[in-house]
Amino acid sequence: MKTWIPLTAAGLMLLSQPVPAATRALLVGVSAYPKVSGVRPLQGPANDVGLLAGRLRDLGVKPVRVLSSNAMQEQDQPSHAAILAALQDTLGRSTKGDWVILYFSG
Repeated sequence: MKTWIPLTAAGLMLLSQPVPAATRALLVGVSAYPKVSGVRPLQGPANDVGLLAGRLRDLGVKPVRVLSSNAMQEQDQPSHAAILAALQDTLGRSTKGDWVILYFSG
């Protein structure tokens, strides 16, 4: 019984510590625009978000959400609806003290 009390006290001390803030990221790279816009396809934005996503993950940022014109999945394409949904999701999961990185290229 003697070991139970110190372990319980240590557990309570750990639980009483403030939860560290989360850092999450939303990266949007738009390389392709509709023809009617007159904007020619861009090479850099999709590459930019891919490189930045890798670096943020290396630094321990989780989650890193990427919307890119190079994405294979429809839900990862940077459409107006997908960008708004990703913003709402990212901000909705955030709480006071969290860091949110928003990056737009293109």
